[in-house]
Parts: sequence; structure tokens; C-alpha cells
Amino acid sequence: MSRTFPLTEGQYNHWSGLRKNPGSRNPVYIQHRISGELDVTRFITALKGCVTDHEALRLGIATTADGEPVQWVGEVPEGTDLIDCRQVESKNEEQFGRYARNVLMADLRKDWQLAEELPFRFRLLRYSESVHALLATFSHLAVDGTGRALFVRDLWRRYRELEAGNEPVVGVPVRFESVVQERLRAARERSDSSRDSFWESRAATAPPTFQAIERMGSRDGGQSCVVKRSNWREADLAALRDRSRAAGVTEFQWILAAFAAALFEFTDQDLVKISIPVDTRRWAERGVVGMFMVPLPVVLERPTEPGDLVRQVKRELLAVVAHRDLSVEAFTAIRRISRERWGAHRACGISINHLGGRQIEEELLTPSVVVQTGPYWPDFAHETDGVSLQVRCDQDETALRLVFLESVFSDAGSKEFLDILRARTHDVDVFRSKRQEESHSTSCEDDRRVESLKDYSGRSVISFDIAEIAAGLAGMPGVAAADVEVGNHRDGGTALRATVRAAVGTDIDDLRARLRAAEPDTPDLVIPGDVVVVCGPT
Repeated sequence: MSRTFPLTEGQYNHWSGLRKNPGSRNPVYIQHRISGELDVTRFITALKGCVTDHEALRLGIATTADGEPVQWVGEVPEGTDLIDCRQVESKNEEQFGRYARNVLMADLRKDWQLAEELPFRFRLLRYSESVHALLATFSHLAVDGTGRALFVRDLWRRYRELEAGNEPVVGVPVRFESVVQERLRAARERSDSSRDSFWESRAATAPPTFQAIERMGSRDGGQSCVVKRSNWREADLAALRDRSRAAGVTEFQWILAAFAAALFEFTDQDLVKISIPVDTRRWAERGVVGMFMVPLPVVLERPTEPGDLVRQVKRELLAVVAHRDLSVEAFTAIRRISRERWGAHRACGISINHLGGRQIEEELLTPSVVVQTGPYWPDFAHETDGVSLQVRCDQDETALRLVFLESVFSDAGSKEFLDILRARTHDVDVFRSKRQEESHSTSCEDDRRVESLKDYSGRSVISFDIAEIAAGLAGMPGVAAADVEVGNHRDGGTALRATVRAAVGTDIDDLRARLRAAEPDTPDLVIPGDVVVVCGPT
């Protein structure tokens, strides 16, 4: 093993997520159809140059004895360790396409063992002299979406130079390890901890989860997902872009405001937290392949006047980008602060991602071959822990893909959400809809004692049923009784507290773990952050 060094903030955040959900998939891949006379030898030379210069493509990652991850840069691979080239015997290109799709799917399903293998799998499939398929998959611990785009650009620039008889001139690359070490040095020397303080303060006010007013999900949904798609073209697209320009925001910012407006129609929470992946590369690091993407929360408040939500979106995005350089230690502190302030709960996350257009830039093309996004799209299962929105903006189309966790939004519920989202792109200034009033009045007719925790300004952050929490705690082995109440918090808001009478030696963390295990039956259960055990007869 070469010398080791720590992970970037983006890598560490993703590593932590994989430890919590080992089977989760975050596919980073390429599937290109190459038409024309491809010189395979030159192509492999170009590919090897990319792997040589971009250290992130040679990373190994392992966990030390004390449970912390480290990484190192390995050697440049040769031959089949670099790329698998194969001739595919197919009756026609349609059959070839099915084969290529199956190969890509098989690679995407494989787990990454980065202590033993490189973080990529390259395959070049040949259908004929004039048709090839390039399939590449990357570990998300090594390559983010920007890194993928940088790799594609560099690969075909190198091939074009070799084709012209020139040595590829791509500039002296900034080494990945040097970037990580420089970031560590800068963090040690930086006395101003305002960035970490910004996020720690936000963790004490941001809602830890999204809660719908009514049960929109399917009880049998489990971890399966529902996918809904929508798009704007021609006159509808022109009208959408006119509305965003009139509001003084980008098309993506307008859709983000509409997304938040739709969410507010399905919740009594006065705040919603929407996670947005942010590229933390600095200007000098803009050409470095690696994993620098960090999901950061944009927190939006229920609007009270026209134009308020759009203004919040602009202000919040600026604040998030300005504070994007948070430390690995801050990630741990943020999770701890949120758990202590609002308690533990089943996560229902809301996220939005702005994807680039589908077209490969003309500068990537070469005189002898045409490289296109191929027809080999993998049919993999979509994943989310709540609601995820992907926005793709092309010149002639803007497309949305919404992924709903079925236990949160059923097929019917997700269709209703999409309809409301489309409506909000016409007018984001809807503060409380008719469906929301009706849903709220219906939910108040049951026997549940639903209360809310408030932040320092009186805004509702999270709701819960006190009787449900007390019954859950009282039902734990060794517990005789449990009392749950809402009291004042030192920040001026309210907090959830529990007092449990239990046997001597009862462990608080064990109680929380047992109660968390009951969450599938009570998905809205909140586990108090402040639990006091009073020992007594049981």
C-alpha cells in the first residue's frame, strides 16, 4: 500500500452514507455509441493517459483499525486491468444494444471493493468496424458527476490529438492527492470557524425530516419507489423560461421554488429542507477528477407574501455556496446536534439535482468518429429515502424525473404531487391550498394527540403523537412506565423530553435503538433526544 491520506469532504459524506445503507447505489457511468473508424490502439493510449494523469481513477480506499477511512493512489494498470475489449457476435445492432445494456447493468450491480480493485470498469465492445460501444462505471467514492464530465472531455481530446499525429497537450494536471493535502493544510491554518458554525447553527433549526399532512404512502410500499416524469417543450418551455426571467431567477431556481411550494401543500411544517449537491471544487481545482460533491441543505420557510419564496431561493442558494467548505468534523457535529435538538426519527429526505444537457460538446468529437450518448440506458431500480427530483435543462427541452419512496407517496399520491408541481411552475405564490385545508381538517378528526416542536421563532419544525411515543417506550423490556412531554428549550423554542421508570442498569442508547427498530410499524415515531431513566421497581 502506498502512503495514505484522508478523504475529501464529499468522499467522507458518501462513505458515511454507505456505512448506514451498504446496499445503496449511486451509479456514475458512461454509455457511448461510437460510429466511424475507431483506432483502438490510439483509444487505449488516450485512456491510459487519462488514468495516469487523474489520480482519482487509481484510488484505493480502506478502513483502518480505529474505523476511519483512508485512501492511497495506486499504480497505472496495464492490459485487461485497464480495459476489457471484446468482439460481440450479434445478428443486428439491436441485439448488440441489448447485450451492451446487460453488460452495463451487470457492472452497475457489482459492489466496489476499493481495498482490492480500482474505482473504474472500462469496456469497449465492437459490433463492427464502424460501430463500438464504450461502457464505463465508476465508484462514486472516487468520481462525482463533474469528474465524469472532465474524464469524458479529456479522453476524447487526447484521442483527437493522437489521431492528428500529435502528443496530447492537456496541461500539467493538478494532482488529486495534492488537492486533498492542501485542503487539510488550509483547514488547519484557518482560524475562522464561521463556515462550520453556520452549519451547526442551521442543524439546530432545520427540520430533520419531511412529514406529510396525511398518509400519502402505501403501507405495503417498503423501500420500493414510484417514478414520475414530465417535460416542457416548444410553447410550454418558452412560457416557463419567460416566467423565470420575469422573476429574475434561472430556470432551475424557478423550478426549485415551485418544488418547495408543492411540498408546502403536503405538510404542516413551516420549514422544508431540500438537499442539493454542491461542487466544492475551487477555481484552481476545476479540472481535477475526484469526488468533491457534497449534498447541502437549502432551508425554505412557508411564504407569507407574493415573491417571498423566490427571494428565499436566491438568498439560500447564495448562502449555501458561500459556506460550502465545511470540515469532515462538521458533518459529524451537524448530525449529532440535529439528533439532540429534534430527536431521532425515520428519515424522509427531499432532494433536487440539476443535471447538465444530454449533448456531448462538439470539441470532444474527432474527424473520424462520432461519439453520442448511446441507446444502452441501464434499467436499474431507482432509490430515494423520500422524494428526489432531477431537473435536466436542454436547449429544446426541460425534463423532470421525480422518484418517490412508495411508503411516503403512493402511485396516486405521487401523481397528485406532480400535478401540483406543474401548477406551481405557473404560480409559486400559493400559501395554503384548498386540498391542504381539507386534508388538515380531516387529520384533526382522529384521536391522535399530535403536537409540534417549535424553533426559536415559533415555526413548526416536526410533529409527533405523544401517546405513541410514551406507549413505545413503555413497551420496551424492563420499562415499567414512561412519561413524555414538550418543554422549553434553551434556544427559545420547544423540545421533547421523556422520563422512563426502568430497572437498574437500563441503558438509554439501548432503549433508543429498540424504539427505532419499531419504526416500520410507526413511521411517524420521533425518539426524544432527551431521555432520563429513573430506576425503580418494574
